[in-house]
Amino acid sequence: MLLGLPMLAAVVVVAGRVGGTARFVTWPIVSFTVLAATVALVGVWVGLDRPGLLAAGVLPGLVVSYVLPAAPVMVVAVVLVGLAALAVGVRGIAAGMAMTIGATMVVAVVMQGPAVECRESSVSSSSGPWWVPSPSSSSGSGTSVAGGGFSGTTQVGDHRYTYACADGQLMRFERAD
Repeated sequence: MLLGLPMLAAVVVVAGRVGGTARFVTWPIVSFTVLAATVALVGVWVGLDRPGLLAAGVLPGLVVSYVLPAAPVMVVAVVLVGLAALAVGVRGIAAGMAMTIGATMVVAVVMQGPAVECRESSVSSSSGPWWVPSPSSSSGSGTSVAGGGFSGTTQVGDHRYTYACADGQLMRFERAD
């Protein structure tokens, strides 16, 4: 129950970002977040009878969580389902890994910022969220416009986007190709 409320809150936060400008959050990503939260809760649920082994699964879970976002999101989902099944079957360290990896994937989705962030006197862009397949390199460019705004382009995945900022707000974010 203690872990359930933050997981539910995380899913609500991600669902509230669907369609948000420059966020690339879709309903499949919300479903992925629900899956990751469920795996974390299953890990806790089946591992509580052996808390020492549950805790022992945290470190290996963190190691796997570090490299997992490099894989396509469908591969990560399959890994999560496999971990949940393994945790239910063998419990112990596998439950700790399921708990840790599930919770870490939820945090990775919730903490992911937008592809473009506007501030009063600057703008920053990134290659987008980790779940968007992206080329090995990313580029961005921009200019300051009269009145304190910024405009530019950024590469997210295989597509180029144009953006415009004014008064610290993202006013336009559109696919340019």
